[in-house]
Amino acid sequence: MRRRIIGICICVYFGLCIAWSINPQKYKQKETNDTVRSRVHLLHVDSMFFDDRVSKTAQFLVGNVQFEHEGIYMYCDSAYFYQESNSFKAFGRVKMVQGDTLSLNSDYAFYDGDNQMAEARHNVVLRHRKTKLYTDSLVAKVVPPELESFNFDRFEGKSLDLRDVFDRAEMMPMMAERRCIVVENA
Repeated sequence: MRRRIIGICICVYFGLCIAWSINPQKYKQKETNDTVRSRVHLLHVDSMFFDDRVSKTAQFLVGNVQFEHEGIYMYCDSAYFYQESNSFKAFGRVKMVQGDTLSLNSDYAFYDGDNQMAEARHNVVLRHRKTKLYTDSLVAKVVPPELESFNFDRFEGKSLDLRDVFDRAEMMPMMAERRCIVVENA
């Protein structure tokens, strides 16, 4: 009887070891598939060409260029589109629009779709509802919607308590690299 119990325990132990070794692989595969970002899509361009002398990886886009990436629409006069790295450089009357409340205009922009990072240069105007920000350059990382409540704080300047702003600024970001704090009408 004792040998039978020991035999059953050994079988159960090996069965659990096999099940444990198989399941982490499934979970790892699922995690990597979920973290893959979607591609930047080229919606429209008047003309497109390649020039190996200038760049072996860029597509040159000229005239009414339109991109879309995860609900963000981007427009410009011309661009270098790097499909392999899921990014582009935009030139001339650059405009980025997210939803109906957030837009960015500039003369030049770089957008990295994998990291959701935007860099705008020269005559930058960022609009959010009635608020406008004018600057010569701006680097912004898009806060994923599922983490916005953890890492995004908005304060109204009229009823602003500086202690609250400093407390939020000193907080560590939750499941992200940074926090974003916006002060309006200061």
